[in-house]
Amino acid sequence: VINLRAEAFAKDNTTEISIYELTGRMVYASKWQNQIKLDFLTKGMYLIRVNNASGQFATQKLLIK
Repeated sequence: VINLRAEAFAKDNTTEISIYELTGRMVYASKWQNQIKLDFLTKGMYLIRVNNASGQFATQKLLIK
């Protein structure tokens, strides 16, 4: 489980979360949630992207061991 915080974003129904493999393949997408279960991810490096309807976005690396 990962706990998400994004103070710079208005967390409403326009805020989306996506998780990508480093190859660029999207492996997860949903509307904003404070927690995401990650048991479906295999070991490796991923990118989490949070974006909203205003065009704001943030990207963070995620390492699954």
